[in-house]
Amino acid sequence: MAARALSPRAIIIYLNLAGSLLMNGQRDAALSALELAQEASTREQSWLATMEFLMGCASFALENRDVTLALQLTERAERVAWGKERAVPSSGLFDKLRIHHTVHLHGPDAARALVAECRTKYRDRHPFYYLDTVACGAWLDKLSLGHYSEESVRGLALFESFGARGLRAINTTQGFLE
Repeated sequence: MAARALSPRAIIIYLNLAGSLLMNGQRDAALSALELAQEASTREQSWLATMEFLMGCASFALENRDVTLALQLTERAERVAWGKERAVPSSGLFDKLRIHHTVHLHGPDAARALVAECRTKYRDRHPFYYLDTVACGAWLDKLSLGHYSEESVRGLALFESFGARGLRAINTTQGFLE
């Protein structure tokens, strides 16, 4: 019973471990941690566990630069979340993945409204989710303008102000920043 109660947390722990190991060049160990996350997700068999696993795997796929897999997993997460979007765990990651998905399906201009909505939602509420939206906005600038806008340059300076070098590194690894 105790192991089952910890499954959603175990999923997050294993997914975070997988991402960390991958960023440190330990690909085989990262894949092993990903398998452990899948086992924990299978044991739990709950909506929460499914969402955590799908989003974490999509994030891991981005870290591997496997855009196709990330898009497939994001699409699955969006279907699972349909009608329950406000209850999604790690809403910042969910929104980041939705922005990524929108760019690939409809282009950067279509994603700008979602970025603006998310910035408003997370500004002064959740600094790390806000920084993820800043990274997404900067990515959109690079895609459509070829360079960062002044707004993005100011926003990217917040990574340093908040001491979020690790988060910036994750966004860089995932392809949102250079």
